[in-house]
Amino acid sequence: MEVVHQCQFLIGGKHSEKYYFKAMELKPEHYETIMNLTRSEEDEKMLEEALHHYLDNPFINKLQVFSNQAVRIVDNARLRYLFVSESIFELSGYTKEEVMQGGLWFTYRRVHPIDMVKFGRVVLKVKNAWSDLSPEEKKTARFSFDARFKCKDGNYKQILQNCHALSISKTGKPYVLLFSSTDVTPYKKTEAMNFSFEVMQKGNFVKVLEGSLHSENMPLSPRELEVLRLTSQGHAEKVIGDLLFLSIQTVKTHRRNMLQKTQAKNSVELVRMGIANGWI
Repeated sequence: MEVVHQCQFLIGGKHSEKYYFKAMELKPEHYETIMNLTRSEEDEKMLEEALHHYLDNPFINKLQVFSNQAVRIVDNARLRYLFVSESIFELSGYTKEEVMQGGLWFTYRRVHPIDMVKFGRVVLKVKNAWSDLSPEEKKTARFSFDARFKCKDGNYKQILQNCHALSISKTGKPYVLLFSSTDVTPYKKTEAMNFSFEVMQKGNFVKVLEGSLHSENMPLSPRELEVLRLTSQGHAEKVIGDLLFLSIQTVKTHRRNMLQKTQAKNSVELVRMGIANGWI
């Protein structure tokens, strides 16, 4: 299957509404599609050399000093973690053992669904930019983005991710990746996903890509979004109330408020609006 066909739910197309609706449900195959966008082929020798080289580097230990920051090293062929710093517990509430065992599936399933789709769109842009870089530029490239991550206590944190390729496969794909994750919740005031892709030139990072995927047009509250999502799945008001531990009257109030905020004529139009704008 071509990448474009696999990712229609991210970029639109002839059946974009159908694919986008499925994407917002984020079934396992959608997570797999996003993760496969930059997946590399395996090279055990290169993997072992890169891992030993960087784990012995004092710089790795320095990155673990702050409780609001964690470090992970990823095998981009098998989508598994080779290393996770102890500080991941302070950052997310999960132990390094839980994260190591779960791999990238564990991490991605805890990213806010809307941010996961945004991330897929950004990766498509970065992948194209990466292919235009020289081998030397690829060695210095840095990909940064922020996303909402659901911690063990059920609360979301805004996490800034800085990603570097520690080694590159024979076909030019990023193989072993270093992620430095920092809690920026106190400073992030919007739900927009900011991203940048940079390369080192003459000792300074130069931006190749930069942008934001905004949610400023989001008129609905988190609770209203939950009601809208369940409505889009065909659930009746009583079922929605049971799933969200709300009374039927409260569910009706949320729906009425959403219709007023969006000026939608009815629930069908409201759901279509939610899908088109990426709210659900």
